[in-house]
Amino acid sequence: MLPPEIFKYGSLFSLPLFISTALFLINKTSNFSRSENTISKSITNLDKPVHKIIFKLNFIIKAILDLGFSWYLIIKLSQPLFSSLTFFSILYALFFGLLAFYTEENNSVIHRVLVYGLGVFWMIVQVLCALLTKNSLFIVFTNLNILITILLAFGALFSKKTNVLIQIICVSIIYFWYLIYVFNFL
Repeated sequence: MLPPEIFKYGSLFSLPLFISTALFLINKTSNFSRSENTISKSITNLDKPVHKIIFKLNFIIKAILDLGFSWYLIIKLSQPLFSSLTFFSILYALFFGLLAFYTEENNSVIHRVLVYGLGVFWMIVQVLCALLTKNSLFIVFTNLNILITILLAFGALFSKKTNVLIQIICVSIIYFWYLIYVFNFL
């Protein structure tokens, strides 16, 4: 039995919701530079406690929507509970949710482990999903998508230019992959 169809679109809803809420909150910050800071760093500049709560809820809501997508994916693709796809898709969502509690400012090392971990987990999920389609064109597209995202992310990281703009570009690339995958292969 498949979970409700709405879960199929969980990640399609979660990314724009997350980014738009984050940008809304960033506009409420004082002394925040989009070209020098990351989305996670914006919480340190939020003045109102309610904005900090919304910031944290934004991560949790995205994680919940991503867990719903994982549930749909696992059942739709008939994946066993202890498969790699199940493991990495759930870990991705959990790591994202934990970012609400381990902010860049207060828990720098844990925050980085979570960010790098969820990046790696999501890339693994993309590759596994692409391989399960058995569509060679989509597999190549997925690999190029991942390569471009890695080059952008690491290029920004090594040049110390990781910022909101780079994050939005990487998320947009991932979102494009989501759109193609959900509407053509699920």
